[in-house]
Amino acid sequence: MTANNAAPAFAAIMLLTGVGIPILAALNGGLGTRLGSPLAASMILFGLAFLIATAGALMTGRSARSVSRRTSPPNSTSAGCSSLSTSSR
Repeated sequence: MTANNAAPAFAAIMLLTGVGIPILAALNGGLGTRLGSPLAASMILFGLAFLIATAGALMTGRSARSVSRRTSPPNSTSAGCSSLSTSSR
């Protein structure tokens, strides 16, 4: 992705994440009530999320190796951190 067409994709991911977190919290609460164990519900939800993330990584061709090769944070996050390191005492 280039910088020009990456913004809508990132915005869509942020929107889905913002909508998905409360939905998953409600599902986890309902599953915990049904199972009678919040820990079991959390483990099931974590395992499901891991499988979905692994499938997404395999479908996009991203691997742990390609992510670990990154030596610096993306430009969008490094701009915010620069103001912290140059603050006066």
